[in-house]
Amino acid sequence: METNSTTNSGMDQIEFLKRKSKALFEHTQVTGLALDKEELRSATEEELTWRLELLDKTEASFIEIHDSLEELDFNEIGSPLLNEFEELIFSLKSAIQYEIRKRRVVEVRCSTMRPDLSMDGSGVPVQRRKYVPELKLSEFSGGYVEYGDFFSMFSTIIDKEPDLSPLVKLQHLRSCLKGLA
Repeated sequence: METNSTTNSGMDQIEFLKRKSKALFEHTQVTGLALDKEELRSATEEELTWRLELLDKTEASFIEIHDSLEELDFNEIGSPLLNEFEELIFSLKSAIQYEIRKRRVVEVRCSTMRPDLSMDGSGVPVQRRKYVPELKLSEFSGGYVEYGDFFSMFSTIIDKEPDLSPLVKLQHLRSCLKGLA
């Protein structure tokens, strides 16, 4: 008789865990529906961070419940509910993190700025640029005598600068040329 009550208790536990995991999934779906693009844009960064923390707690609870369910009922291993929940959590967290990163973007104003760590609009870490004082390059008119000094200064200041694109370097070069050069 004791075995039968243990089996019923185990079945009750399995049913409880199934219902609990389904309820958490449905709650997360409702949260996701409430988080449309306009809601994300209007929320403060603190609210977005709080929502991420809440999603982390919900995810931890779901995983704990689902792990317990899998221990009691092997048929639940790799269940569609787990996969759907993970996809839902991933998409919600990604949307929130993207919105947070978007707000931290620093626009680069010109090529005379140097890198410093930040995030760009795509969420990829990049370097934020610092201001470098403007340096006036000498002009080059094409004379053989002045070429050595000009070339040395141009290559040191502009050409060896890794943060400048080839196009920007060319523009700097063209701005230094006068006359026949």
